[in-house]
Amino acid sequence: MKIEMPQQPNRMMPGVEKPAIREEADRMLREYGILEALRVYGEPYLHGSYELDLMVWPELDIYLLVSGFQSRHVYKIIESMHDCVPPTDVLMTNKIDHASRFGPSGYVHIDYMLMHSDVEWKIDLGVVDKNKHQWPLREYNSGLLTRLTPELRSTIVDIKTKAVCSSLYRRSTWQLVERKGTFYSGDIITAVLDHGVADFDGFTKFLRSQRGIDFRSEELNHQIAQQ
Repeated sequence: MKIEMPQQPNRMMPGVEKPAIREEADRMLREYGILEALRVYGEPYLHGSYELDLMVWPELDIYLLVSGFQSRHVYKIIESMHDCVPPTDVLMTNKIDHASRFGPSGYVHIDYMLMHSDVEWKIDLGVVDKNKHQWPLREYNSGLLTRLTPELRSTIVDIKTKAVCSSLYRRSTWQLVERKGTFYSGDIITAVLDHGVADFDGFTKFLRSQRGIDFRSEELNHQIAQQ
């Protein structure tokens, strides 16, 4: 059975300079007390584009290490987040008791949507038992941080901003299953850091040669030209 997921609303922040999005994220977390609420259960770790200073849209990745975590505990965590700020939408995927349909297993994933300053934010929260399963996220991001220069950051942010026009960018939809022919922010980082890609056109060539993906349609070209 094919699962069709609804299109997410546009969460770009018109009129907000890209470096200010991280500052807005700090303000949102501080005002709602989300990290404090999560610390009741374990150790939250902000990773992804926030840690790498590559934020383009209002979305945060948080990894929560909990001692003795079981999937049924996730509802208390969601309740605590609700006490901080009621969600607009919540999607929970149980990858502990069931085989993962996409990505790694051994954790529970929560997509938590919320409003802040008239902008809809998305928190990607991965909850895991720290005694059983740990991802090497700190080590991976630490390695990237040593390689990212201001110029490379600027290149990655520019490509992300333009690539978001494409429905093949995985962030554009909620998906519970693997979708072939899509690309990720990690592909952009890899293209720039490991393959010398310097602009959006170079990234489209990288996708064609390395992933067999061609999303540079006339419609997309028009959208990009208007930016």
